[in-house]
Amino acid sequence: MFSRIVINSSYGIIIRNYKIMPRYEMPDDISEKSEYANKEPEYENKSIMLTDEGKKVIILNYQKEKGLYAVINVYEPGVHSPAYRISPDKLRKIEEEKSEHIPTSEEVLALFEKLVGEAKYEEVRKLEDEKGLYLWDIKIVQEDGSVEYSYIRKGNYKEKRIAGGSPLETAIHITYFDNEGIPISGHSVVKFIDGKWKDTP
Repeated sequence: MFSRIVINSSYGIIIRNYKIMPRYEMPDDISEKSEYANKEPEYENKSIMLTDEGKKVIILNYQKEKGLYAVINVYEPGVHSPAYRISPDKLRKIEEEKSEHIPTSEEVLALFEKLVGEAKYEEVRKLEDEKGLYLWDIKIVQEDGSVEYSYIRKGNYKEKRIAGGSPLETAIHITYFDNEGIPISGHSVVKFIDGKWKDTP
């Protein structure tokens, strides 16, 4: 919401827009004191928190004499609940998501070399995006066909028309082909779980 103020001056008319912060109707002070009464607040006004019920809220103010915060539930931008009081022990900080490690080309190459051993292989394709390597296929030619190892990072690749669509896990798969290039069988070899490569059972 904006308020427009017009000021007359010798240089003409100056028009300025000032943003007015929304005012929330505070809840009635009928809540009982919490064990935090008369203690200093731990969280600042405008902090975004989670309740013990998993609801996202914004802190409006803190009533020191009762040890209670005034908060509103936030459902989506511009949509919120009426303000209400809540005890500090029912609030917790929103933990930042830990950035997940994305295997580098060097890491994947080391795995490929471990998997193929002394066999000679050729690169079929290698694709990267802004996050790094997301697809790498290598092939080992044999007398009765070929074997292909494929690294794929978890993500959504439907728009890129990648086989597998939207893998939920980062993994290396093996596929066996006959002499005509028709896949016979295949399975996952290793998966990247909790920052470590683990053999697929």
